[in-house]
Amino acid sequence: MSNLNGYSIERGAPFARNVPSDLRAPHGGAKPAIKPSIFSMAELQRQEFPEIRYIVPGYIAEGCTLLAGRPKLGKSWLVLEMGLAVASGESCLGGIPCEQGDVLYLALEDNKRRLQRRGTKMLGAYGGNWPAAMECATEWPRASEGGIEAIEEWILSKQNPRLIIIDVFAQFKTERASKDSLYEADYRSVKALQTLAGKYQVAIIVVSHTRKSNGTEADPFEKVSGTLGLSGAADTTFILDRDGNGASIYLRGRDIEETNSAVIFDTVSCRWHVQGDANEVRRTDERGAILGALDEANEPMSPGDIALATRMSSLNVRQLLFKMTKAGEVSKTGRGFYQHPGRQPYDNNASADNNDNKITTVADEQRLPSEDRPALDASQTGIAPKSDVTDNNGTAVAETLLTKAASDFLAWLRSRTEQPVSARLITSHAPKHIRAQQVRDPVLAELQRHGLIRIEETKAANASRTTRLIHLIGEAGR
Repeated sequence: MSNLNGYSIERGAPFARNVPSDLRAPHGGAKPAIKPSIFSMAELQRQEFPEIRYIVPGYIAEGCTLLAGRPKLGKSWLVLEMGLAVASGESCLGGIPCEQGDVLYLALEDNKRRLQRRGTKMLGAYGGNWPAAMECATEWPRASEGGIEAIEEWILSKQNPRLIIIDVFAQFKTERASKDSLYEADYRSVKALQTLAGKYQVAIIVVSHTRKSNGTEADPFEKVSGTLGLSGAADTTFILDRDGNGASIYLRGRDIEETNSAVIFDTVSCRWHVQGDANEVRRTDERGAILGALDEANEPMSPGDIALATRMSSLNVRQLLFKMTKAGEVSKTGRGFYQHPGRQPYDNNASADNNDNKITTVADEQRLPSEDRPALDASQTGIAPKSDVTDNNGTAVAETLLTKAASDFLAWLRSRTEQPVSARLITSHAPKHIRAQQVRDPVLAELQRHGLIRIEETKAANASRTTRLIHLIGEAGR
């Protein structure tokens, strides 16, 4: 146990000793003298620099990352998942591999009991040894009270330091002096960590909050609680957010490409999964409503029919149909009628049974029942990791191995805040590789066969359409 300015730091590796004085941060508040370093553009042209090192490829690079999100959204689960993945050399965010290294996790709003409970949910109580390369602390001195120096001591004591997580930053940053503006205080707090991360080429994640959105922000960075000094000093700003379309990750930085990913949270494994680019994965609610109406229809629909089914204005429906047809999101069958692209082609050819040119569709009874459909091959589905849920017969689904598509679809169902889930949302909000009819129908049949879901069909007395709701059953819904 070491004592630093009255703070006890337990279970950490001993601080480095006999470290040259020029590598140590000055104590007592003294600032090192900064000497000008001048170089020519010709010298810069010939200089070679190592590639930017990613800690979590595509999302967390070396340097200081500000991770902001609303309270209780899952920020701590996200950084804990990243830390465990790096410490064990495993993957996170649904399959992104991480290079192994030492991790320091400052869980400044938690205690050991809560950390153990979270670790058990993510790793299992008896799932093997937890990674020793990840070290934790629930108390740490503030930046102005020796906290920066303590982090540097930890870095110098490790052979392969890669990631430091500070959760939350409000418990670590320097308290604002009366002479400082809010911007100066925020900027200075993050700048010290940014300098430390650059000096040792490690990643430092500082977790903060976002303010309540009023929908008028022109830039996602405006959602970060505090001043722009926080995101201005950080190398990368990473925002975890949720709206009517679901959760997303937005990040932008000096050395990292701008990214906007749709993500879902699996409440069983307590892990986040990246679905893909948010602009591709999600459509607007209005487009989703149109796709849902077309999917439930037994024949092509006119814009007027769609407007009635979706309760949207006819003009808006026509404008969206034009854009969706151009993008390949809906199919036009001729004569102003539209159909879902996942439906089988409708026969509009003139024939003895179609002399009046009435548009017909494939009857429901002509479609193959789920048990008669050809199974998807491995290139389409793959095999998903084993699940820890059981079916209605008490058989562990882990023994039956769900297909990857079924496992992904089940995780999406669990991530939805509204339960049961309307089947109309599948074509607009479910993972993209599951939306097509030839994939989703076998997936629904597979989950029903295992007793993990139940589909309820209701039809109002004055309506011609049938509404389908998907219920999670038993362990699948926990």
